[in-house]
Amino acid sequence: MENAGVVTRDGDRFAISASHRELIEQMRAAFADATGEKIGVEMAGFFSKGERIVCGSVQTLCRPDRRKRLDGNAPTLVIVDEAHHATAKSYRDIIEAWPS
Repeated sequence: MENAGVVTRDGDRFAISASHRELIEQMRAAFADATGEKIGVEMAGFFSKGERIVCGSVQTLCRPDRRKRLDGNAPTLVIVDEAHHATAKSYRDIIEAWPS
């Protein structure tokens, strides 16, 4: 499958994390426009519903109970906005939760 210049395999699932609500909304809109898909959101009172692509806040996705909700549709790729923060425990918890 090819969308927006990105080649993916059938069945690939994505989790995209960011630190601020406005960044998550911007990413959700951009990925929806680029792929034509419905994009899930995992953040505070927002819960994804099995979408292939999920945008979530770091503060939410670092919580084991929220990550467990995605385990049935575990991401095969985790994209981290502001990757220079990826050494922080909260970011590592997200990245290490779904080894691909």
